[in-house]
Amino acid sequence: MAHLIGSSPHLSPLLRKARRLGYANSDELLHLAVARGCTHYAPSGFQPDLVRDCGHALFSNSELVIALVSGSSEGDARHIRVAAQLLGSADVSAAKVARLAQMERCVPILRHIAEAGLREDAEDPLFWRSLLELLPQAPPVEEGRLPHPSRFLSQPGWTPPSRPPRRALWLRAHG
Repeated sequence: MAHLIGSSPHLSPLLRKARRLGYANSDELLHLAVARGCTHYAPSGFQPDLVRDCGHALFSNSELVIALVSGSSEGDARHIRVAAQLLGSADVSAAKVARLAQMERCVPILRHIAEAGLREDAEDPLFWRSLLELLPQAPPVEEGRLPHPSRFLSQPGWTPPSRPPRRALWLRAHG
């Protein structure tokens, strides 16, 4: 991820923890997130019962969010989109995410997601505002290097004029 935000990778304590728990790479972390409810991004033929979940007590959703977008992660735009979906979970702590984002050198990615959340997520604007207040300022990321905010939403299709318009919804983990 570091290359996306113009940074250099570091030795990540969080990714070392994930490896100790049996998650060897960013795709295994993505599979864990899908097993925890981020089904919108499930790979074709994904079987959640084949994913070993070490449990929230050992690896919280807050830690999983940051592991997916850590500056040392080999992930891509899919991992950022899954992290955005997982950030919408009720059990994610804005304070913990902000602290881990600084430690894992991914503040620009988290700010990008949180700014989109504040604009687009009518269900929980307080979480996004709190997260943005806790995150330090970061230089903007070059346009086009991170997923467009629309990629964090479920967009309704065409609605006939006779029906009330439907609003795009922030994708959230289910379960």
